[in-house]
Amino acid sequence: AVPTKQAFLYMFDRISGKPIWPIVEKPVPQSDVPGERTSATQPFSMLPALSPQGFDPFVSRQYRDLGAKYGQWDNDRGLALDPMNPELMRVFGLRYVITAKQGSKFDAMNASPHFRMVGEDKQYYQVFEYLDATPIYGFPGKLEVTRRDPEHRVLEVDSPEGGLLTFSEQAYPGWSAKVDDKYYPLEPWEIAFQAVRIDKGKHTVELVYEERYLRLGAQISIASLLILAVWVVLSSGSTDSRANRVA
Repeated sequence: AVPTKQAFLYMFDRISGKPIWPIVEKPVPQSDVPGERTSATQPFSMLPALSPQGFDPFVSRQYRDLGAKYGQWDNDRGLALDPMNPELMRVFGLRYVITAKQGSKFDAMNASPHFRMVGEDKQYYQVFEYLDATPIYGFPGKLEVTRRDPEHRVLEVDSPEGGLLTFSEQAYPGWSAKVDDKYYPLEPWEIAFQAVRIDKGKHTVELVYEERYLRLGAQISIASLLILAVWVVLSSGSTDSRANRVA
């Protein structure tokens, strides 16, 4: 098996050298750099990156359904999205788009007043900034992010009517929400993302992630170390006792 940086896995029979899973040649964008020769196609492995239970370890079923709602899956990893779709850009919380001149949306973004090219037009790949980008948090009122760590987010919100506070981040077991130090239930939003319903007025909202099995794993590790230490002490004492009897 040969993995690549694109998370593709190519599997071959080690005796015959033939691929176990099909490898398909697909057209790829060509370079416009003078004198540079590029291949018209590139090999793509058709091996589905699924666990024995049928789950993709990198892309959840919910995220795959969300991608299918707003775009099209080209393969097990490639999702084609249309950056000219404002609703898509809002839901995914996207601000930057990377594409090449051969990309199907390059000309449209280059001519659109909603995008601007970042940097000089001298590279094969170009970065466009979406000027109408919105924060990944949505709320019908005032919202201020006061802390954003990987496992702990704090937001200050204020609304005369309250409403749904949405997060363009993948829902995952282990996340919990607290509003003014009281736990509130998280709701699914846009299939794969999460949200929490907030009452009217000013509130402090916390999102905290705690791996459910991390503490259990730590307790098992500590117990194992203690058992090992006791076994070493008892074994050492038994060895000394036998040595004294022999002497």
